[in-house]
Amino acid sequence: MKDNLLGLAHIGIFSPDRKASLEFYRDLLDFEVTYNVDVPEPHSVNITFLKKGNMTIELLVPHRDTEKITAGAMGTCNHLTILCKNIDEIMAALAKKGIAFETATPDFVPQFNNPPGDIKIAFCRGPAGERIEFYEELN
Repeated sequence: MKDNLLGLAHIGIFSPDRKASLEFYRDLLDFEVTYNVDVPEPHSVNITFLKKGNMTIELLVPHRDTEKITAGAMGTCNHLTILCKNIDEIMAALAKKGIAFETATPDFVPQFNNPPGDIKIAFCRGPAGERIEFYEELN
């Protein structure tokens, strides 16, 4: 079985506000919209795929009250991570657009990952409340 697992296909995020999510991912972070479809009843959801580099986000926007969506579909993960460079510049540019970060400056984490290397990270929230980590490898 393990040879059949190829890697991450996409990250699904439920959003109550399609416009705000598109403004964040497409306009602020420069993701490209690659596909959009309205799925009819019984699911009744708009799905938009956004791509940046090798990362794909599936943005799901229900057309009705989220309580009526299939049980368990509104689950969440702790965070999604965007590999980046110049994390300080990214934080400054997003702060100018009103995006608040959990820390004033990126956190430095020495000897993280395998093989070990230093990284800088910073977390903010997307428009649907999703936690986003910006992740810069330093060496």
